[in-house]
Amino acid sequence: LVETPIARADVCLLFGGERADELAAHAAKLYHQGYFSLVVVSGGVKTSKGILEAEQMRDVLIAKGVPE
Repeated sequence: LVETPIARADVCLLFGGERADELAAHAAKLYHQGYFSLVVVSGGVKTSKGILEAEQMRDVLIAKGVPE
């Protein structure tokens, strides 16, 4: 993760990567803290779980209480 100051925003753009679960978990935490009300995920590479990065991050977000 890049450690920079954050500010409230309308949307979080969550790009895929090797650390998809960690990125999604961090985004869920920020969502619940009220930093944004919408998360958009992307990523078209299959992860070690055999699903696309975007799908994996979506699943983590939902499991952590972010509405589908």
